[in-house]
Amino acid sequence: MIFPYRRDSAPSVLVLKSIFRRIRARTIQSELYFRLRIDGRNKRALDDEEQSLARALTNVDRIEIECRSFESAGTMFPWLALLPALQTLEFRYITKRSGPLFDAQMAQFIDGARDELPRVSEVNMRVVF
Repeated sequence: MIFPYRRDSAPSVLVLKSIFRRIRARTIQSELYFRLRIDGRNKRALDDEEQSLARALTNVDRIEIECRSFESAGTMFPWLALLPALQTLEFRYITKRSGPLFDAQMAQFIDGARDELPRVSEVNMRVVF
């Protein structure tokens, strides 16, 4: 499943909380994988309930995130750091850019993600043109 991760308004935060409550309520304790799409920067700080819900997602071990900028993808780090079972993280960067400068920015982003998310064993980025 893929759904947008938008936190730019109170209604969008309510939708995310509802989705995460449903995931938390799953009775099947198998590992869970889902995809998120970031549609912009998520400037709002995580509230107490969002933090609690993230910590309760104990069966989410893999997430794939579609993004269009390093900046918007980086805004996900505080939430991702709260997921207790997250082991594999893949960013799908949708862009028309390429070249040495872009490659250097991508390497810097991946290094930053690994620093911010030390419990995650695998952090990758796939470029989609």
